[in-house]
Amino acid sequence: SEAESMYLKLLELSKENKDTRQNEYASYLYNIGMFYSHIKKYSLAENYLRESLSLRKQLLGNQHLLYYYSISGLAKFYFDTGNLKEAAILFKEANSLALYLVQKNLPYMSEKGRAEFVEDFQERYFTFAQFAIEYSKQDLSVLGDLYNLRLATKAILLSMESDIYTKAQNITD
Repeated sequence: SEAESMYLKLLELSKENKDTRQNEYASYLYNIGMFYSHIKKYSLAENYLRESLSLRKQLLGNQHLLYYYSISGLAKFYFDTGNLKEAAILFKEANSLALYLVQKNLPYMSEKGRAEFVEDFQERYFTFAQFAIEYSKQDLSVLGDLYNLRLATKAILLSMESDIYTKAQNITD
């Protein structure tokens, strides 16, 4: 397909500058991996997603937003391919990281940045919810993880909104 050849060309071009533009290269790996996963070419997707995750962990550490995208993308890949045990491990790490990122970054984001982050998080939360329902047939504790994640994110968002309201009140006083 045209999209596939474009992704592969971008990946090849970025590979030439891999040493100086490693973040960009990792993004192309992630994007083509997710593309292959989306069109169900799973045998091609896994290596790209794993390499992206590994490179992002090496470059950015395991508490970065781009690492979160990679780990949740790989978790979704394993869910889609029926490898629920591997998906469970990765979703657990992704969910912990999501909570950390929400607490650390959300209060300092612009309204637009916050809206984009929340929208993206909600999509990933929905994927995890679908996984949790399926995986609960093997391990009921995943439903507790789902509930706790939802509760924690609601509490963080409510607290943040309360802080904004308090600051706004102090400005007008």
